[in-house]
Amino acid sequence: MKELERGNLAHKYELKVKYIKSEIGKHFLVLAEALIQIHDNKLWKYLDHNSFSSFLAQGEVSIPRSSAYRLMDMYRFFVTDMCLTVDNLSEVDGERLTTLYPIVKELPPHDVHEWLGKAKEYSKSDFINEVREYRGQKAMKPHNSSLGVTPAPCDLNAVNSPVPCVCLNADGTPANIIPVNTQGITKEEYYDHVTADIRCCVCSTEHAEPHHFPKSKGAGGDDWKAIPLCRRCHTIAHDDPIEFFWTYRVKIFDWFYGFFE
Repeated sequence: MKELERGNLAHKYELKVKYIKSEIGKHFLVLAEALIQIHDNKLWKYLDHNSFSSFLAQGEVSIPRSSAYRLMDMYRFFVTDMCLTVDNLSEVDGERLTTLYPIVKELPPHDVHEWLGKAKEYSKSDFINEVREYRGQKAMKPHNSSLGVTPAPCDLNAVNSPVPCVCLNADGTPANIIPVNTQGITKEEYYDHVTADIRCCVCSTEHAEPHHFPKSKGAGGDDWKAIPLCRRCHTIAHDDPIEFFWTYRVKIFDWFYGFFE
């Protein structure tokens, strides 16, 4: 391939990565294909980068190296090894494929197709519970809540408070929480549950991500102290942690302590 053609190809796939990045759930495998082209053909050289990692780190792309390689491995498995097309897999969103990949990559083709069928047909909660059962974990408990419903006022230090007592810092942030009975659940299993494809414990929006409290992960937060929040609630929680905690403390503790009941 001529240098000019490679340069044009490099910019073509760079634009595709940047465009698709914002819609990764919808164009999951298309993004993986673009990354493979840039990686395998060393097209990053034509984009003024000295490595594939440097290309991934640029601001508009900003894909963690481990995530990029996982995406490419998944594409090679589902499309190259299993001979499935992107159209075949379009009914399964990226998060479910990510959940499936470590389960099915060592299974025979028949079992892979069976799991893909479940991913397409099952509701999110049923699919999560199917995965958890396969892993030998507890089934996910249902959770219902609605955004905009302000919790009833409560005194966190009162005997009859609807949530457990909490030690507070001078600035009003929660300093600690009452230990829970983990009932044989490991920290890894708990964190796997929080990072699974479940709903936000505050507003019930799908595709939640882990939020550590009372300390953030960067401040030394423990994976035992994590709750599922959607991107919007997670952003609000970090922008104004005190207000967020006090506004939604009942929902937060209802989910957290309810998991271990």
